[in-house]
Amino acid sequence: MNVLLVEDSIMIRAHMTSVLANIAGVRVVGHAGSEDEAVDLIKSVQPDVILMDFSLEVGNGINVLRRVRTAGCTSRVMMLSNNMTEHLRALSIELGAHRYFDKGRELDKAIEQIKDWLACPNVASGACGHLVVKPCHECAERHANHEHPYVV
Repeated sequence: MNVLLVEDSIMIRAHMTSVLANIAGVRVVGHAGSEDEAVDLIKSVQPDVILMDFSLEVGNGINVLRRVRTAGCTSRVMMLSNNMTEHLRALSIELGAHRYFDKGRELDKAIEQIKDWLACPNVASGACGHLVVKPCHECAERHANHEHPYVV
């Protein structure tokens, strides 16, 4: 599973890269700290999963999400923020994010979500080398009552 980190904090990027490097089957394919850099990188590497902060050096994750979804990006997106509000949660889902986490308290849940996607029996390598992620019934049910609903 190819993962792209869109995060302006070098410390959080380094921490997440280190944690993700220890998960079998996960490969960090790049980092971006600004909106334009993120959009360009997403288009060029076409990651399976994007971990994206709302606040970036220049621009924001909502604009990145809007731009890449308009361009046809189908990557799984997890939005991260220290200032998670219900408005931002709703907007991120409306724009096509699959999950959202408070990065100050829930980074571990983001990691667990990646592990869940890897463990799902309906995750398989496509001909392009990217993962095809379609949650099985069991995975969808398991997440239905989760604090952050699984969005398909």
